[in-house]
Amino acid sequence: MSPDEIRYYWRAFLGYLPTLIWALVLLVVGMVVIRVVVTWGKRRLIKSEADPTLVLFLGSTLKFVLQLTLLFSVISLLGVPTTSFLAILGAAGLAVGLALKDSLAHFASGVLIILFKPFRVGDLVKAKGHVGTVERITMLYTYLKTFDNQQVILPNGFLAGDTVINQSAYELRRVDLPFGVAYKDSLDKVRQVMLGVSDAHPLTLLEPGTQVTVDGWADSSVTVTLRTWCKTEDYFRVAWDLQEQVKNAFDEHGLEIPFPHQVSINQFPDMRPVLNPS
Repeated sequence: MSPDEIRYYWRAFLGYLPTLIWALVLLVVGMVVIRVVVTWGKRRLIKSEADPTLVLFLGSTLKFVLQLTLLFSVISLLGVPTTSFLAILGAAGLAVGLALKDSLAHFASGVLIILFKPFRVGDLVKAKGHVGTVERITMLYTYLKTFDNQQVILPNGFLAGDTVINQSAYELRRVDLPFGVAYKDSLDKVRQVMLGVSDAHPLTLLEPGTQVTVDGWADSSVTVTLRTWCKTEDYFRVAWDLQEQVKNAFDEHGLEIPFPHQVSINQFPDMRPVLNPS
């Protein structure tokens, strides 16, 4: 490259440098403004007592739209023809859209989840074999926090197109606890003991009522199920407490919970095989 060409490109660069600096300033300032606007919008929605699920979803969507607008502004400031860029972007968007059709489906599913609200932020749900509390719903993914403090990330399309059990949908839940009791024990006594334990628990409810039913006959026991009601937020505490308390009550009243036994043949010498002394 000749010295004249070097000087030409250098002067061209110096002439273009102010535009480049302004574009960089616009990019930096724009990102800061976008962060401020999104944060302000979220706070306004929270103050208006909007649904937290809607707040998170609109926040992530607004941030994406504003960042895309900023990108077009920076490109236009740099002198790139916007119409040509849009044409190129449209052609590329078609190819990208085909490649990212699953992501587009997840986005559409996220919109459906926000509109129809099968679950919201804070709900306890069971989906795809995972149980956790909904932390947030974004454009593409739903984030669950499990009981052992793990984060499960599920694509929205999987949730919108499959069965989701919302365990927080209602104010009350029924606790079903099956127990095995011995055939020799009185079912009336078993029922009385189980009802007493349930009624004594401070978190169980008198209405809709508690039931103790016989649900089947196993090889060595009768299956008796305790069904009681509690508030949804107390479900696990009640279930854990009643299992322990019913076991202790059975022991106090001499009721047996059968379990398989292994007996050594040494306990029955008459049953030992007879060896031929010859």
